[in-house]
Amino acid sequence: MKPVAPRSFFAMDFLEFITAWEGKWLSQRTNYSFEQNEAGNAKSDVTVQRWDSQTELGRSLLERAGLKNQGELILLQLSWDNSVDWGKSKQKGTIYYGFLPDADHGDRGQLWRGSADLSMAFLKGDYHLGSDECLTLNLGDGETSLTERHWYASPNLRLRTSLIQQGEGYSHSAFYSDIRRLPPAE
Repeated sequence: MKPVAPRSFFAMDFLEFITAWEGKWLSQRTNYSFEQNEAGNAKSDVTVQRWDSQTELGRSLLERAGLKNQGELILLQLSWDNSVDWGKSKQKGTIYYGFLPDADHGDRGQLWRGSADLSMAFLKGDYHLGSDECLTLNLGDGETSLTERHWYASPNLRLRTSLIQQGEGYSHSAFYSDIRRLPPAE
């Protein structure tokens, strides 16, 4: 008798894909700086949690993005702490991602990324979840463009790449492997 395969973890729609981001992760990064011709690596604890876009912070970020009252926004807070990486300078921070799905195509939409304290550049762009089950984020501010690709190797292993372009050339690339430490809080 042939075993019946369970529903694939990877056959996710956009909302399931984003919901799977939530939780605590150990992130390991390998990066390369084109400008300095230098490679590096780092580790950090990353926590991703969903926020209500109707909180004061959510409304403030929506207004900055110019997306006020424009549909069902998915707001994620991503915090990192690299104190787990011995011998490296300590860094902590928080950024927010806002996803506004297209009403006609749920696998794509508008996107922005920024910080509440204005310490990071506010980037706008778009996203789409491809048939290859990879989420592509395209962000920019006119001078800088960032392309990130996210995919899952298993429910507890997320992989991602980022490529930053400034002006005519690339300035930075990175590969991340994120291992889930804890599932999202219920």
